[in-house]
Amino acid sequence: MLQMRTKSMRDACSEVICEIGRENTRIIAMQADQDKTFQLFKKNIPQRYIDPGIAEANMIGIAAGLALSGKIPYVTTIAGILTMRACEQIRDDVCYNKLPVRIVGHGAGISYGTLGTTHHAIEDLAMMRSIPNMTVIAPADAIETIKAIKTSVDYPGPIYIRIGTGEDPLVYEEGDSSRFQIGKPVVLREGDDVRIFGAGSCLAYALAAAEELQADGMEVGVTNVHTIKPLDEEFLLEQGTRARLIISVEEHNRLGGLGSALAEVFVGKVYCPMRVLGIPDVFSEVADREDLYTRYNLDASSIVRIVREFSRTV
Repeated sequence: MLQMRTKSMRDACSEVICEIGRENTRIIAMQADQDKTFQLFKKNIPQRYIDPGIAEANMIGIAAGLALSGKIPYVTTIAGILTMRACEQIRDDVCYNKLPVRIVGHGAGISYGTLGTTHHAIEDLAMMRSIPNMTVIAPADAIETIKAIKTSVDYPGPIYIRIGTGEDPLVYEEGDSSRFQIGKPVVLREGDDVRIFGAGSCLAYALAAAEELQADGMEVGVTNVHTIKPLDEEFLLEQGTRARLIISVEEHNRLGGLGSALAEVFVGKVYCPMRVLGIPDVFSEVADREDLYTRYNLDASSIVRIVREFSRTV
């Protein structure tokens, strides 16, 4: 697999949660029987740290109560487990009441690799974006994770942020000073022959693929749709109408995630072929993350191959 610069989204999250917690005494950190994502907060601000144990639904209920009392709770555990076990509480306690609870799901997509299907999160975007009042964010890398967490503090209503675990590929440079805005996609590379829309760790591979495809004389643009909900429909339509081919790439089931969200925006308005890359409608397999990326056509070589094949058919 292509060698890339990496940095753990989860380590970055631990650092920034502690930083904002020191600055704002309304912030409470909660993690369900986990000690890494918020480990620095736990060590440095223990008086505002809660571990409810393996009781994800209870954790969301407690967070809702804290939010009603004026606090800003950040809660975390494994993304697939958190969004499924506590979906009712997220829907009824948090979103129905438009509470400022920030739900951080780590282990996005297939990033847990050999821990297998139970630890993979390939349905979470579909679940979270279908709940009214929920904002859904999938940062591209550790650097964007820091920006998303900082921006989330004063943002109204509930937020779901999905991050990777382990060493995640970097898209941005350390010290990048560009502004992060919830709901505003970022053009990482211009090109209208093919426009790749991506979210999360897949963006690093989309950029590598675009670089390789340039040797074919193909101008491939890459857009970071870090906010799955709400979408900037006007901006996306402007980009979509300029493209000859559209591809979406995500570490998620092809049903209900970024590709589905884009198709909902483009239908009846954008008239070019579109291909959705992601996990097929199956339970993900048990393997190293790199092997799974190759198997599900999310690595750079697979994206290059699919773009070439796709471009020959239109």
